[in-house]
Amino acid sequence: NNNSNGDEDRNLQHACGKEHCYGRMFNLRPFDMETSELVKIGVSDYMDDIDRFFDPIPMNIRGAAAPAGYTYLGQLVAHDLSMDVTSVLGNTQDPNTVPNFVTPFLDLDTIYGVNGATAPMDGPFFRLEGRDFSRQGNGQPQVADGRNDNHRILSQLTVAFMKLHNKFAQIQLDEHGDDGRAFDAAKRETIQTYQSVVLTDMLPKYIDNGVYDIALNSRNHVLYTGDIKNRAAIPAEFAACAFRVAHSRSRATYRVNGRLSGTFGRPVAALFSVEGFRQIELIGGSPLPSDMEVQWSRFFFDFPIPGFTNSARINDMRYAAPLLHAPFGKAAIQCNENDAKCTGECGEHRCVIVDGETIEGRATLSLALIDLTRGQTMGMPGGIALARHVRESTGTPLQVLSVDQMKSDGFGLPENYNRDDVPLLLYLAHESVIEHQGTVLGFLGSLIVGETIIGLVDRDHNGILHEGNWHFHSRITNSHEVSMRDVLNYIGWVGMF
Repeated sequence: NNNSNGDEDRNLQHACGKEHCYGRMFNLRPFDMETSELVKIGVSDYMDDIDRFFDPIPMNIRGAAAPAGYTYLGQLVAHDLSMDVTSVLGNTQDPNTVPNFVTPFLDLDTIYGVNGATAPMDGPFFRLEGRDFSRQGNGQPQVADGRNDNHRILSQLTVAFMKLHNKFAQIQLDEHGDDGRAFDAAKRETIQTYQSVVLTDMLPKYIDNGVYDIALNSRNHVLYTGDIKNRAAIPAEFAACAFRVAHSRSRATYRVNGRLSGTFGRPVAALFSVEGFRQIELIGGSPLPSDMEVQWSRFFFDFPIPGFTNSARINDMRYAAPLLHAPFGKAAIQCNENDAKCTGECGEHRCVIVDGETIEGRATLSLALIDLTRGQTMGMPGGIALARHVRESTGTPLQVLSVDQMKSDGFGLPENYNRDDVPLLLYLAHESVIEHQGTVLGFLGSLIVGETIIGLVDRDHNGILHEGNWHFHSRITNSHEVSMRDVLNYIGWVGMF
């Protein structure tokens, strides 16, 4: 099969053996917080959304960012770029020694193959069940990356790209016959189309427009450069912090289509059940019911329609309630033996076992706590320290926020917070609120995300953007720009019903 990047990239040798390692943009001193402090922030009202059970749809007084579909397109991108299965939460590690078990390129290996796992094929075509994956008898998906079956929105978005591949494969067969090259040609065109969607449609809805234009049109990047770009590493600042800010964009409930009769008679479904309330859930792990088919015009649109479309939340780090009680199971966070909560056994380590609570027999956990601890695990610096270092070392004219500013920005830190810095994840969320009302990332967050994603495509020898020049012309739009709506229209999935 044709890969989207050169063979030399696939064969890079690092401290992680045959796998790519993560990396870091700057080697600054980690911002250290006791596990008990992280737990207090990660499960506190500070991280809890004011619309605890239901979201006024499509918007509420806290505003909205992009159409909600881009939240989950971002989740697919995160799965495509990053898979860390070796780190122990709370056990600080050097990212340069942590293996990344997917290729660090926008090459859809999350669909085409991860560590030997692939989806079943019929000739050059993915085997699909309508808008669902092919599944085993127990309901588990037959896919390259099981993370993409986490919930119904993500699974159907993944299937959309598999469906796109199948359409391109049919075109190849129609035009060239069965010459044995249909799969490779369809894969190449699908990856190129996906890269265009990410670069020209999704990324402008995540980051500052000025930073986007500079990062896209200039090769003189200030963060994703040098060794980390040469070895195509995913920066921990990106994977463990900046790109995770988008978790607060998720809503508790969505209007999936016009047929579903959901909670309390409202046509909505929840990502996961919340605090014992009976809800129609979007959780995956079983065949897709027909009334859960996503009506994509509600998730990708040009103009919001009250009572119809779903807009994303803003980057304010107030997670929707289902993500604070999500079915992630039991997580172990390594801790100091002097910590009173340090009572668990985790192999050779002492740890805090965080169960959260049980909903309908499932152990749940706060995603906010996971995100905060992930930054700690990767040894990330404080946000203020990093912003100050970037400004002084690169000459970038970014504003360095203070703790007092973050206490008074409308979604402030707890009044009793007495540290002189904050975890990088929180800093980037407050920067977004202060600079853009939370609709896109602030300057520093935009630099981290924009330069990483654009830099990885530029680093990819078969990418559609190389040295500032486009190497792609879409049959869908007759240009190098393709939107997610274009893709969904092309495969016939945006129709109204």
